[in-house]
Order: sequence, then C-alpha cells, then structure tokens
Amino acid sequence: MYKDSRQWNVTNGLKVRGEYRGNTVYDYKGVEVTYWDFDKCESTSINLFSTGYIGMSYLLAETR
Repeated sequence: MYKDSRQWNVTNGLKVRGEYRGNTVYDYKGVEVTYWDFDKCESTSINLFSTGYIGMSYLLAETR
C-alpha cells in the first residue's frame, strides 16, 4: 500500500535474478517475480482516467 511503512519478508530465501526499472527481480520456482518499491521505482507513466483527465505522476496518489 502507498506510504505503508511495514516491512515485508516475502523475498527471504529467493534467488536474485536481476533488476527491472530499479526494482529487484527474484526467482520463485522458475518464475520471475519483481518486488516493486514504488518509492524507488524508475518508471514513468501517463495515466488516463475515466473523466478524461490525464495524470503525469507515476504514483496515482500524487496525481491531481
């Protein structure tokens, strides 16, 4: 969740396979799993809302 400060240990014991847009990619039983940290993410996006508004912030909570 956005701004949630809890620490999650879901990646303990998983092998690191690489990185995607600033986020670590792990191996889980042969499947690539990316653990997204939205505060560190290097992605950019444009978000189109049903109202027709276009938001330029990656984090939807920051779109006004």
